[in-house]
Amino acid sequence: MRLNAPEQDLNALNEAPLPVAAGDVVAMSIVNSLAFVVGFLATGAARAISAPLNPAYSVPEFNFYLEDTKPRVVLLPRDSSFCRGERELSRSFTLHLRNLDWVQSGRPYVKSVFKARQVGSAPKQSLENEPPHGDDVALVLHTSGTTGRPKSVPLTHANLLRTTGNIIQTYKLTPQDSMEQYGKFHVHGLLCGLLSPLASRGSVVIPPKFAASRFWNDFIVTKCNWYTAVPTIHVYENSRTSSALAPATLERLEKAFGAPVLEAYAMTEASHQMCSNTLESRIPGTVGVGVGVEVSVRDDSGKEVKRGEIGEVCVRGANVTKGYWNNEKANKESFWEGRWFRTGDQGLILPEPSAPHLKLTGRIKELIIAPPLF
Repeated sequence: MRLNAPEQDLNALNEAPLPVAAGDVVAMSIVNSLAFVVGFLATGAARAISAPLNPAYSVPEFNFYLEDTKPRVVLLPRDSSFCRGERELSRSFTLHLRNLDWVQSGRPYVKSVFKARQVGSAPKQSLENEPPHGDDVALVLHTSGTTGRPKSVPLTHANLLRTTGNIIQTYKLTPQDSMEQYGKFHVHGLLCGLLSPLASRGSVVIPPKFAASRFWNDFIVTKCNWYTAVPTIHVYENSRTSSALAPATLERLEKAFGAPVLEAYAMTEASHQMCSNTLESRIPGTVGVGVGVEVSVRDDSGKEVKRGEIGEVCVRGANVTKGYWNNEKANKESFWEGRWFRTGDQGLILPEPSAPHLKLTGRIKELIIAPPLF
């Protein structure tokens, strides 16, 4: 299924407004689909906060994320059983569940159809018509919990706009570009995989889930020309964002696909992209240079080290979150003076003046990364 940016008619979202007010959290437990996209855009248009939840979560996982985000509304696909425990969960968290379905109209956009179910208490109807503000929180996601309990990361509309612009600039996206995209439950899929192609007036092809046996055929049939994915998914043209890519692997990928592979560096707290190689300047084994973000390597005291020396990678910019939700301890530990965000990654900036590329060397605290669920 393909979604074209010129076919986005946000006025259609007003035909079925969400019953929320500015600042309310709207959780979405919907598979990769146009329904998810419409729900996500409608939530932002209402100045509410999107909280994507993977439908594959277990009941305990749903319990954790619902308790942490406290949504007013949960959007579900039609006929969803919501983890087979919707009534219990809705009573526990005072949820209002709404089914979200979509129908193809005679016009080239997708209408949203929201059908309320009387489960939980209904929230107040939004009376606000003004557009979102830059400092409104648009999205809340969670870290992977590498050092304990996952932390809530609020990202504003301004954060998302800056990252979207950075990605478009880095990869020179145009209306002629089309992406095959998977997974919208994390910052990578939402920012690089959805918002950036649409903001550049390109198109996004949305399969229901990733299947290695179908990927290449779908890619060719739908005439996509770029693809972005985390390391557990095969990479075509764009990036490997969650860990370093071996130069030999990069060479094999480029030879197999006849397309450039651009290594990048991203994380939730920075609204995705922080660094990337570009078509004009690529150095295998590095994650490129900061694009629209400042990058600094610092020692244990927060002092910047010389180029070529290993330290903690720190970033700052308009794409970086202002801090975690309800976690002052983490906020104090995660920022140096001057709003430098501490990534927890070790690395160095190459000493050559003509190539200030960042090379990652490890984590300050090692962790095990499990494959993402789509």
